[in-house]
Amino acid sequence: VKYVQLEEAKKEVQLHYDKIVETNAQLEESNRKLTASLAEFYTLQQISQAISSIFDMNELLKFVNDVIIGVMGVYHSTIALCHGPQNKLKVQVSSIFDKKELAIVSDYINTEVLKPSVEDGHSMIDNNVTPEDYPFTRGRNIQSLICVPLIAKGNVLGVVLIEHSMPNAFDSDNVR
Repeated sequence: VKYVQLEEAKKEVQLHYDKIVETNAQLEESNRKLTASLAEFYTLQQISQAISSIFDMNELLKFVNDVIIGVMGVYHSTIALCHGPQNKLKVQVSSIFDKKELAIVSDYINTEVLKPSVEDGHSMIDNNVTPEDYPFTRGRNIQSLICVPLIAKGNVLGVVLIEHSMPNAFDSDNVR
């Protein structure tokens, strides 16, 4: 009888333990989501503040670019704006300091692969980048990238190009 009671008690304890483990996992996930939301809110607040206080377009774009790099912890971020009747992309600000590397980005930014972002306003994500598909990444060991269009009143004004040296660095939350 004692053995049966002990077994029952053991099952009861195990059940409680399993519930605690599950609750803990849920709390950790909630905490992760809350941290992400706070980071997002802080970013939006920083950018909103900048928009209302920085009146020089280039200074504002530099600031936004720096915030993107800081919050997302990425390798590089570049903002390119559309120019002329063909809406050609032209690099406006970039974290790429090397002149040769920046020249490659400038020369190849109007590649076919980014057209859906520029023409249709579609965001794109690729976690397995090859220089053949993305000629503007040549010589820089870029493994993952996000391209998000800058849209105002339904018009694409340019793109934000965010790059990472690690494969599988991004998910849909990063795009958002």
